Amino acid sequence: MKKLVLLALFVACVSFVFISCAGVAGGVEIIFDQNDPTAVKDGSVFAPNSLLKFAWSDPNGMPVVCDFILEKDGTTVEERTDVTEVVLTVEEEGVYKAYFIPANASGSRGIKIIGFTVNRMYEEL
Repeated sequence: MKKLVLLALFVACVSFVFISCAGVAGGVEIIFDQNDPTAVKDGSVFAPNSLLKFAWSDPNGMPVVCDFILEKDGTTVEERTDVTEVVLTVEEEGVYKAYFIPANASGSRGIKIIGFTVNRMYEEL
């Protein structure tokens, strides 16, 4: 009987740990609106001095507060905290990555990354 109670207690503790970890890691899912023609999409190409809009939400369409980091060729060029949308101008050519880190996410599970390129040849087209 003691072994059964001890086994049940052990299973309950392990279940509690897995459920609590899954709840924290689940966090917030970021969705980028693919139907918004003004929003930047992964793999896009822009001309220098373009005005870029980054917009995101959760699966229910509600805004998600995120920290935003923009890197050009591996160097941080823009950093904003606690934003729900970002509009900015990129002036220099290069390969950019935009990081969206939900304010209430722990670890790297909630991070979304969009990559895009700024190229003068695109302007000439």
